[in-house]
Amino acid sequence: MRSTQTSRRLLHRGVGVGAVLALSLGLVPSAVADPQTPPSQQDIQAARTAENLAAASVAQLEVELARLSVVSDQAMVDVQVAAEDYLTASDQLATSEAQATQAQERAASAQTDLEAARQELTAIALEAYRSGGSMGMLEAVLSADGYQDVVERTVAYQQFGSRADAAVQRFDASRIVADALTRRAGVAVAARQAAKVQADAALQKAQQTQARAARQVADAATQRTVLIGVLAARHHTTAALESQRQDAVDAERRRRADAAARAARATEPPVQTPAPTSSTPAPKPTTTTPDPPATTPNPPTTTTPNPPTTTTPNPPTTTTPDPPAATTTPDPPAATTPDPPASSDPYGLGTGTSLSSASQGQAAANWAKTKTGLPYGLGKSGPDAYDCSGLTSSAWATQGIAISRTSRTQYKQVKKISYNDLRPGDLVFWATNTGNVDSIYHVAIWIGGGQIVEATVPGVTSRVTSMRWSGTMPFAGRA
Repeated sequence: MRSTQTSRRLLHRGVGVGAVLALSLGLVPSAVADPQTPPSQQDIQAARTAENLAAASVAQLEVELARLSVVSDQAMVDVQVAAEDYLTASDQLATSEAQATQAQERAASAQTDLEAARQELTAIALEAYRSGGSMGMLEAVLSADGYQDVVERTVAYQQFGSRADAAVQRFDASRIVADALTRRAGVAVAARQAAKVQADAALQKAQQTQARAARQVADAATQRTVLIGVLAARHHTTAALESQRQDAVDAERRRRADAAARAARATEPPVQTPAPTSSTPAPKPTTTTPDPPATTPNPPTTTTPNPPTTTTPNPPTTTTPDPPAATTTPDPPAATTPDPPASSDPYGLGTGTSLSSASQGQAAANWAKTKTGLPYGLGKSGPDAYDCSGLTSSAWATQGIAISRTSRTQYKQVKKISYNDLRPGDLVFWATNTGNVDSIYHVAIWIGGGQIVEATVPGVTSRVTSMRWSGTMPFAGRA
């Protein structure tokens, strides 16, 4: 009773319920309640906030609560995006390291070949020097004893000269190869160093994003508590009941968004037709006689009266077979229909590769379910911690099927399938922009029954949960 009277007095003084709740929660310094202490700028701002809360309508308060819920959801997405950026950079670093190592090994091998060619050439030069420094044809003939000796010495000279020429060629070729591979190795090492810098920066950003998201979630939770208290006072209920009501409102908001996204995914996107489709209406009117002559100026000019009557086969026999076949019928369909769909979307329905069977998919899903409860680990592929793509790639590795390491490259690799064809083991992906594969930030394993297995963010263990349809890519994937 006394606390109620105190609240009414504060309301009468213009402080408002928000300030009462803020004081009780320790959000506003106690100096505000002490008339002997001059208020600080922070105290003044807190009082103004309390007044604004007191003056706000119930609808405004509920809108603010909804916004805070979205802030928390977005903070988690930001963490996943930053984590995926780091994984992409780490994957590039691993590729760069492998390329640099291979380039260095090839350069070292080329240097070994160059040294062998140099030693061979040196040995030939020494041999020529020991034989008098010269072995010309004339000398071979003059110093020979008889015709047979001349032949033998001539052959020996030619063989020696050929061996020397071949050694010189091998040396030159080895030097060119060694120089080229050494340069490539230098480029690969530089690329590795750049990838290392990028990976380190991405890791730092991921850590900073995680810390910022944690603060945003905590701040949103604190503000939500205050707003729920204000609404409870307005509705003459308890904070616990008002919190339950707001939880239900948030759940309903997510349900509606999810239902809309699910409906969109349940309907296969129509086959995209290219820009030239604007020319397709032109061929359709060609059934009328005025239009075809416009598209085929050469043949029909002299026979325009006859084409309208398609029953007259005799006049066109000499002129119709050649021109129409080459100009009217085959060209438009060949230029508009088959070519564009193949190049319009490299990640469209049916693109990618699948090597798995249904039984392998079920086994991969079953394996993933055994990893529930393990902590999330950025860049981890088990056995004690996993990130999202680490879990999916490890699950499929148990079936002897290798898929790439990040969720973005996994989507590019696997066969794109309709959500209507989902079976256990298939992969589902989320993105900030579902039209851009490079904005994918999460992947999970479909296990059937509207459920998935996933590893999401730090602080949340691997889990089995209901499928979330909002933000999913246009297609699912099959490994």
